[in-house]
Amino acid sequence: MKLGELAAATDTSTATIKYYIREGLLPPGAKKNQTTSVYGPAHRERLELISALRVLHDLECVDPGVQLPGVNQAPQDVVVEVAEPQGDPP
Repeated sequence: MKLGELAAATDTSTATIKYYIREGLLPPGAKKNQTTSVYGPAHRERLELISALRVLHDLECVDPGVQLPGVNQAPQDVVVEVAEPQGDPP
């Protein structure tokens, strides 16, 4: 899919996707030609993971200078970590 299609599929602006690529949070798409890249399911999953982690950590935006916990883990590993109880119940 093209950048615009990826943006629509993930409810993420193209500017945000380009920012994530520039900052290394999202790998670049495969070059189709000089002006077009194509993105696959892994890109969509990664954007969905970043979005979920932003919500989980209550972040307005992702600062590449700050490690976003879980962003470099497989999505299923993050789900397990989040689902496991942390400390004593209130």
